Formats: sequence, C-alpha cells, structure tokens
Amino acid sequence: MRISSYNSPAVRAFRTILRLPSTEACKRTIVRSRVRTSNIRKRGFFSSLMEPHRHEEKLSQLVHYPPSTVFDVVADVGHYSEFLPFIMRSRVVTSEREIRSNVTSFDADIEVGFQILKDQFRSRVELHHPNRHIVARCVQSNVVDGLETFWSFIPRENDTTEVVCRLSVTICDPLKATALSSIFSHMAKAQMRAFEKEIEQRSSKRPIHSSV
Repeated sequence: MRISSYNSPAVRAFRTILRLPSTEACKRTIVRSRVRTSNIRKRGFFSSLMEPHRHEEKLSQLVHYPPSTVFDVVADVGHYSEFLPFIMRSRVVTSEREIRSNVTSFDADIEVGFQILKDQFRSRVELHHPNRHIVARCVQSNVVDGLETFWSFIPRENDTTEVVCRLSVTICDPLKATALSSIFSHMAKAQMRAFEKEIEQRSSKRPIHSSV
C-alpha cells in the first residue's frame, strides 16, 4: 500500500502508537531551532564587532648615518614635539632617570592630535645602550591599550644604519578601529621621514663620529 500523505489516517495512527509529535509540533520545533541558530549567529557577529582591534606595523629605513647618531635622535623623547608631526606636546615627567644594567628608563607624557585621534598618553621608555634599541610602552591612555614601539638600529656598511620600527597597538573603541589603524599607519610613515630629516639637520651642525 502506498501512503499518499504524511497526514493520512494510517500515518496518524502509526504516529499515535509510537507517540511521535504531530506535524505542527514538528514545524514549531524546526522554527524554534532556526530562531535559536539565527540568534547565536547574530550574537557572535556583534560580539566580534565589539572586540578590541589590534593593529601592527613594521617599517624599515636605511639611513646614511651611524647607529649612535640615529639612536640619540630617537631617544630624545622630550623634544619630539619640535620635529615630529602630529606630536602636540612631549615632556619627560620622571624627575630622575633610572639607570640599571646599561638600560636607561624614564616616563614621558606625549600628546598627539591628527584627525579623529586626539589623546594624551604616558609612555615608559627604555634605552638599551649596548644593543642599540629602544622600547616604549604606553602605560596610560584613553584611546589605546597595549601601545608598544620597538626601535632597533642595525649597523650596515659605510657608516649606514638600518632603522627598524615595530609598532603594535590595541584600539579600545571597535567602532573607530578601521579609521585609527589607517591613522597610526600614516603617522608611523610620516614620523620615520621626520626622524631622518632631524638626523640630517643635527648631523650637519656637528662632525659625525662613527661608533656602534
């Protein structure tokens, strides 16, 4: 015998014996399952949107000056506002610099302003003299979290230096993440050029002595 319909008398009787749910009950269960799946997907989508965004940048530039000269300019955090773009104010705030194991450390307040990025943050700076590298970590900010800048100065031939800058930052406001990532990228490139220009200007005022 061929069953012509899921709701035929024979099928209904068979379902009753086996205590199977009715057709309408099956439909309601399927609809509720679809709604729950949709809600889970929506929650996952919006949760991902509200998560902090991490941006990383790496720049490398060959500078025709010895590492010691380049190091001194990048380490001059207190005067950043005088030669770096987008730095409105820069000031070393610690009264005494801590010197330990050939590492000089100090705190500095830096105020930046460019388009939607306006912030004043405190940075803890470490100058590693033997290895010729500089690390700056943000310890207080209203916009970013985990901002870290790592500078290394690699000696090359003929008194030249490969300057490598690695920037990593976590942006707290996910709604501004894309715009701020673009701004940080633009600022990093512009400041790399400004550092090179400042090195040239300072070096032209005094003789260059190569030391690594």
